[in-house]
Amino acid sequence: MAILSTDPVDLPIDPITGDLSPVLGKLIGTTGLTAVVQGVRRRIQMIAGEWFLDLDYGVRWFERAGVPAISAIFGQKFDQAKADLEIRRAIIATPGVLSIVRMDIAYGTTTRALSISWQARCAFGDTPLDVIAFGS
Repeated sequence: MAILSTDPVDLPIDPITGDLSPVLGKLIGTTGLTAVVQGVRRRIQMIAGEWFLDLDYGVRWFERAGVPAISAIFGQKFDQAKADLEIRRAIIATPGVLSIVRMDIAYGTTTRALSISWQARCAFGDTPLDVIAFGS
């Protein structure tokens, strides 16, 4: 399969541990749907302002330099609409994503656990349904 310059290419990361996943001791790049899913996961798990080369990369989880409290998801009462808008922004900004097929956000006010279920459409087809969980 030929790789175009516009195709997302990434190093393989284990979704459970977050560590690089070498195949037989070698790092072989991921492409296509795998790279898109990995890119969305990384973008959602990154805090906006954390990467010095692009301060907008990631989600505005917390108030910090460049992210006012009004834009942050946490730090005040949880706002489902604000979280939905911010996470949609992060998914759509991921290279290779054309549209969002499905997205659900569940937040437990007593447990303060957050779960994001998402599925996106890209040039390679639809990604499998993925769940990213934060907290207990």
